[in-house]
This record gives sequence, structure tokens and C-alpha cells, in this order.
Amino acid sequence: MLLAFLLAQLATPPAAPSQADIEVTGRQISRLRLSLDLDGGVLKACRITVSSGDALIDALACPAARTCVAQRPRTSTALLACIDQRIAAAVRAHDAMSGSIDGTGR
Repeated sequence: MLLAFLLAQLATPPAAPSQADIEVTGRQISRLRLSLDLDGGVLKACRITVSSGDALIDALACPAARTCVAQRPRTSTALLACIDQRIAAAVRAHDAMSGSIDGTGR
């Protein structure tokens, strides 16, 4: 009986993050400020000038910026949207793997 219960738990997909979790992550990302040194469409340097307040988000920021710059967005708005989306997706993936949807594992 216990084995059947455990197998059922493994087959159950993880719960989607709540609206509150999404809003907290969004607020943290919106606090983040980056300084990007671009040369001919290539990211030469990236540094955090204002922390998001979340170590995971801060750690993801410059790699996300590097990936987004390489895609050569046409506007700074498109670049910022790309960075925000990449960070949010990576945070969701991290939280799903750690089982910490509410961010307590970060």
C-alpha cells in the first residue's frame, strides 16, 4: 500500500507556482540593475549595480544577459525583456527541481 502511494506521488506533476510566488520573483527581478559593456553587439562585461535581493536571481543575471545580447535584439526594451524572461524561467526550473516553489530553498 505504501509503495502504491509513493509511486502515485512520483507520477504527480509538481504544483504550478502561485500568483504570489510569481509576483515576488517579478518584484525581485525588477529591483535588479545591471551595467552592460557592449562592443559591436558583443557583451564585454556585465556587473550587478543593484542587487535583486536574491542570490539566485543575481547569479543568473549576467549569463542571461550574455545569451540575450548574442541574440542581437533590435531594441534595449527587447534586450531587457529577454533577460527578465530568461531569469524568471531559470528560477522556475530551479524551484521545481528543488521542490521549493515558495523560494525558501533559495
